[in-house]
Parts: sequence; structure tokens; C-alpha cells
Amino acid sequence: MEGLDMVVSCMALGLLFCFFVLKWNEFRYSRKGVPPGTMGWPFFGQTSDFLTLGPQFMRNQKARYGSVFKTHILGSPMVISTDPELNRYILLNEAKGLVPGYPQSMVDILGSRNIAAVHGSTHRHIRNNLLSLVGTPVVKDRLLSRLDKHMRLFLSDWDGKTIDIQQKTKEMAFAMAFKQIAEVESSSIYDSFKREFDKFLIGTLSLPVNIPGTNYHLGIKSRRNVVKTLTELMEKRRGATAVTYDDMLAHLIRDGTTRYGLTDDGYHIVVFETLRLATVINGVLRKTTKDVQLNGFTIPKGWRIYVYLREINYDPLLYPEPLKFNPWRWLQDEKLEANNYVLLFGGGTRLCPGKELGIVKVATFLHYLATTYRWEEIGGEKMLKFPRVKATNGYHVNVMKI
Repeated sequence: MEGLDMVVSCMALGLLFCFFVLKWNEFRYSRKGVPPGTMGWPFFGQTSDFLTLGPQFMRNQKARYGSVFKTHILGSPMVISTDPELNRYILLNEAKGLVPGYPQSMVDILGSRNIAAVHGSTHRHIRNNLLSLVGTPVVKDRLLSRLDKHMRLFLSDWDGKTIDIQQKTKEMAFAMAFKQIAEVESSSIYDSFKREFDKFLIGTLSLPVNIPGTNYHLGIKSRRNVVKTLTELMEKRRGATAVTYDDMLAHLIRDGTTRYGLTDDGYHIVVFETLRLATVINGVLRKTTKDVQLNGFTIPKGWRIYVYLREINYDPLLYPEPLKFNPWRWLQDEKLEANNYVLLFGGGTRLCPGKELGIVKVATFLHYLATTYRWEEIGGEKMLKFPRVKATNGYHVNVMKI
């Protein structure tokens, strides 16, 4: 009998301990006036559900708590907003205590001076420098001819092959960008640099646990290697006074800004519609620098706010038949791109400085692909929609020359 009592007591204590652990985040982050929601496990919060379930997690929480709810993700207390009006307000009011608030893992790996992490005068300075490198005048006058040449070469040998279009487009985007940054050295250091950069990116959306074997540790290690490569490259260039370089890195070195770190309508409208349907960017993060009042709730100082943008791209009031691929909607309604809720490239002072270059790059790729080849999908590919859109095993097509 005593043994049974001991077992029952241990079970009771175990259940009490589990209850306390599960409720620890609720007690720790209990504040008057914060939105409803659940905080999950200590430290881990609801990170696993957020990353694995993605849109379904959002729909479940929204159905239970409303369009604004609290949670705990990637090591931080967080409020998620799915309200279009509130999202626009948050994105356009950085000066009211709503600064960039990306996860600690992303800040550590990308650097505290990356354009997504800074705000105020530093952000304006970096953004203006980036626009001088990739803004519309530069794209038209200097980059377009080079981009056209590289794109034709990139697509020249696809005839008769089975192509993983996802992998190839990733290679295209990275290779073109790398050539624009360091054209002369790109062929000699590209492969090693890309390997490190791929590992570098994996760590940006991870729990900040610096233990060997974790994605965060891998990302931190790769960051050191990437910085080392770029530092050596800049030192080499500064010493090569007899050589004239004409790329982005040369521009940055020449103008002393390295202290801040680093077609036609038929194709452009296809780019917009693809971005809308694919929702490559599911949301953006902000952090409160003081207690902020939003929609009648109090968001405590230091909390993150996840501005969830995915669902607005499927709003039937903004996009009739939202699940239908219809590029012509962007020509039929010329005001659509300027609509307050079209945030495919961000909004306000955070509008992506590389927007025009990105559109031109994808449009040029589509132009040469569509006018040179025809293709057939192999099919059966599994798609992952969150946190990044990708086919888990690639997206394969058989390509034939026209």
C-alpha cells in the first residue's frame, strides 16, 4: 500500500511540475491589456508549431483568439497581427516605437548593421547607398545589358535536359548577384562562397542556441567564413591600384561606405502575379521600443510584432478569384500595384531598394525561358509554403528547345 501511495505521489508531483513548466511562459509574460493567446513552453514557446504548421497555425490561433494574438516564437514574446489596417499602420509608423525586430538568430548572423535590422538615420543612409547601386537609373544605364548577357549564357544549354527549376533559379539569382558585387573574382571564389552562404542562411531562422550541430551554430560559423572572404577580397582590391574595377564592391570601397556593411508589361505583370500567389514573404517583424497601444491592446516594450501578410494576397475583395493565376489583373486595374494593401515588396520607408532590379532579373529570365524553350512538368512535387516557399525535393521539368 505504501508503494502505491509513493507512485501516486510521484505522479501527482510530476503532473504538477509539467503544469508549472507549461504555464511558466504564461506567468512570466502576464501583462494587463496584452492580446489573448498562449505562450507555449519555456524558451521554445510555440516555435515548432509556427515553423511546421505555418498558415494553419495562424488560422487556428486567429479562429480562437481573433486577428491579433500573443505567442512566443524563436526565443521572444510576440504579438501576431493578421489585420490589414493594423499591419499597414505598423509598417508606416516606425517612428512611433515600432522598429525592425527580427529574431536574434537573424541579427547575429546577418549582422547588427544589416538594412533589415537598423532604423532611423542609419537605415536611410544604407538604403540611399543601396539605391545608388541597384536603383532604377543604375539598372537601366549599367546593369541591364550585363544582366541580359549573363542570363542568355545561363540558359544556353538547357535543351533536352531534366531541370530542377527551383535549384536553377536559386543559382541564377545568386550567381547574377555575385557577379554584380565582385565580377572579376566571381569565377574563382563563387563555389566556396555559395556553400558558406547557404549554411549562413539556414541559421537565420533558428533558436539562438550556440551548440555544435545546431543550425544557429552552423550559421554563426559560416558568417565568420563569409566575412573573412569578403575582407580578404577588399584588402586585395585596395592594394591593386593598377587595376580598375567596375562593380558594386568597387563602388562601396571607392565611396567609403563599407562601414555600414553590406521588358515589357507582359513579363512584369507575370512577376507580380507569381509573387502574389506564391507569397514568398509571409510576414515581417517589428519590435517595440516602448509600451505601444494597438487596436485597444498594450504591446509591452521589447516584444516582437509579426506583421502577417500572407492572407491579404488571397483576399477576394482585393483580388477577384484570388486562387486563379491571372496576370492580366495588374493591367486591367492600373491602380492595383499602388493599393495600400499590396505589400509584395514591403511598404513605406521599408520598400525594398532592390525591387526594380529583382523585377528586371525575373522578367529577363522569363523572357528568354519562354521564347527559347518549352517544358513539361514531371509532377508529384511536394510544396512547402512556410516559413519559406519551396519544393522540398526540388521542382523538376523536362526542357526542349522551341
